[in-house]
Amino acid sequence: MTSVRLSTYNPAAGEAPNYVLGTGQAIAGDKGFLGSTCESIKASITGGDFNFNSRHLVTGEVMDRKKDIDYTNQFRNMVGYDYIWTGTRPNDTEHDPSTGGESHPQVGNCFQVRTDKNAKGQYGLMLGDWTGHNDLERRWSCPIGLQFEWANKFSNSGSVGFAMTALIFYYMSKRLQSSQYIGLVYRKDNDGKLYHPDSGTSGKNLFVNITGEVGGNDKSGKVIAFVDPAGIDKIKDAENSFYLHAIEMRLYYNGDDNLNKKKFLHFYNMKLLYDTDVTNNSRIIIPQVHHRDQFFRDGGYPI
Repeated sequence: MTSVRLSTYNPAAGEAPNYVLGTGQAIAGDKGFLGSTCESIKASITGGDFNFNSRHLVTGEVMDRKKDIDYTNQFRNMVGYDYIWTGTRPNDTEHDPSTGGESHPQVGNCFQVRTDKNAKGQYGLMLGDWTGHNDLERRWSCPIGLQFEWANKFSNSGSVGFAMTALIFYYMSKRLQSSQYIGLVYRKDNDGKLYHPDSGTSGKNLFVNITGEVGGNDKSGKVIAFVDPAGIDKIKDAENSFYLHAIEMRLYYNGDDNLNKKKFLHFYNMKLLYDTDVTNNSRIIIPQVHHRDQFFRDGGYPI
């Protein structure tokens, strides 16, 4: 295993120094933290009942996607998600391999999405197994936050905002073997707002839907986001034995429909966080790949 220096910088405090982020080993696909699936959501990926059984981790309320979320568009393509945990820079070349929402997990060197015909509206994607019952061999872990950098290289220079309006973690546990969700980012109007006060951004702001922040070309920034504070104590309760099985991202394009104003977002230097004090405590020993049944049977894994 190569030695790689991890960033423990909190961008909420200001601009981060240059750093290299990675694990020193490939943890893509089935050997990753979230399995090998990445799906674009348009209304529903399973008919009218997408993730119908997912309950809020704190309140227990069942997610009602027909009531709360209106996915009007799908992505033109999603590329490079096999490198979601190992990509350290945005793509150097424009990757635009398809037009119908297909995914290309090994294209490029980082995770990248592109708008579909640049139509105004809500886009969504699910990284990982959205039910929590598939992809049973993976590196099960229980993070409470996510840190990453982003860029919009190769976007049309005249395009407007494309902001992240929601970021949601999905967990399962030994005691409650059905999916439970909790937010890190929520939508307010056409922008995104952070749930946790220790979250923050630096550089350009991915959550503000204007040209000066995410629109145009050559914008970039850093994000650190933690789950809603109401859920952290429950997530950290050892008796529940939670693990993360999916991450949902929602993005809203606020411009007029225009085939020529393509928009890209590249995600890199992505790291799961396990403590709000990222400068000291957000480092763990990366777990080996285990089958979920072993987790249910034993309530955890040996290091």
